[in-house]
Amino acid sequence: MVWGLFLLCIKKRGFKKTDENYAVIMSSIMIFFSFEFYKIYFMKYQAILYPLFQINMKNKTSALLIFILLISFNSTVKSQNYSDWVLIEKDDTIACKITLINEYNVFYEFKDGKKVKNKISSKLDLIDYLSNTQEKIEIHQNIDSILFYGYDFSNFKIIDEKRTKQDIVSFIMIWTEQMELSLKPEDVQSWMNIGSFNYNLDYINNSNLNLNSRRLVTKKVYSIHPDSIQSIINKYPTNNSNSLGFTIIYEYFSNYHKTISAYYVFFDTRSKKILQIDQYKSKSNYSYNRVKEWGFAMFEGFKSYSRQLKFNEEIKRYQDNK
Repeated sequence: MVWGLFLLCIKKRGFKKTDENYAVIMSSIMIFFSFEFYKIYFMKYQAILYPLFQINMKNKTSALLIFILLISFNSTVKSQNYSDWVLIEKDDTIACKITLINEYNVFYEFKDGKKVKNKISSKLDLIDYLSNTQEKIEIHQNIDSILFYGYDFSNFKIIDEKRTKQDIVSFIMIWTEQMELSLKPEDVQSWMNIGSFNYNLDYINNSNLNLNSRRLVTKKVYSIHPDSIQSIINKYPTNNSNSLGFTIIYEYFSNYHKTISAYYVFFDTRSKKILQIDQYKSKSNYSYNRVKEWGFAMFEGFKSYSRQLKFNEEIKRYQDNK
């Protein structure tokens, strides 16, 4: 059908088989259809191709050659996208486009059938890799290492009156376990662009176990004053590592608003001084009739926050002065 449209266009313009232009145009079209998936490209470029036979130009051959060069350029760009490679195992090489290399990981895009996928691989897991623009994309992480203290529910309320007589502490244990099973350190490293993500969960996990379920439910609007966050961090155990401390202090879960509100806090593990604090509220479409749906929402909120995280200047100075 598409071939017929080309012939119709040529016929309407009055080209004859003896014309020089006719021979050039027909040869060019045949080459084009031999090397491209013509159904895809005709739909994509028909707005460019058809006018070549309609406009009043002295040299229609030049116009058609411009179009063919356009197609060739497009094909060249696409082929260059996957000119890098990573060697995962012996004799297992993946052609890809490496998008980022840092001290610990290689980030790359590749095709799996018709789908384009993105992946992160630790340099320890790679036998080798090659990027044609490696010197342009080799960068350091914002932060070398983060020590994660966990999910702090010590000042938390669930705004849902029907939960009044329920065991909220057991819910917290379920939510915490969900997060620990779902959250992979390599994913957090990728989202936050950091070197390593380590755990120090004992203190907060034990504190959560000792909470009183009756005090964790309310039907009123509830909030934690930001000025009180430092006093919460001061209770955490001191750690003499060079890692940046990180914790999530949950403020409330609102069943009515389908919202999780939490403070994401970064601090000096030695002095306990807060370096960055972000209040982040995330919404989802869960019904929240099942306890685990809050756990799913916690994970989505963490992921959403981490992917848009920007470290402030105080944390950058902390990193530089370590």
